[in-house]
Amino acid sequence: MKVECTEMPLDILRNLKCKVFDNDIVGQELTKDQKGLFKKIGVIVPNTMGG
Repeated sequence: MKVECTEMPLDILRNLKCKVFDNDIVGQELTKDQKGLFKKIGVIVPNTMGG
């Protein structure tokens, strides 16, 4: 994935679905582009949430 402009990451993350808790935000249903963007910027997104 090649980021060509500053708006592209915002467009990719526009449809990111998350569950919001008191102290946590958990991303859900990541697309291929969202996963690629997170990997490129070094963000680890959990696949599951522990109880």
